Amino acid sequence: MTGSHTRRSGAQQKRAERLEIARRLYQELAVQDPDRLITLRDGEGRIVARHDLRPEEDAPETAS
Repeated sequence: MTGSHTRRSGAQQKRAERLEIARRLYQELAVQDPDRLITLRDGEGRIVARHDLRPEEDAPETAS
């Protein structure tokens, strides 16, 4: 087996780099504003990560 099976093509490498940048941005936005709904999708529209809104404090599912 040659090393070509373990190496990424140039296009795959660029895609991986863009996705890593998007993930870092996603993480920073989630920390900066935890009440924001954030969805990170890949180039094909598949959801890669999602940060949902926190429930409001007076919401029925969190009321005691």
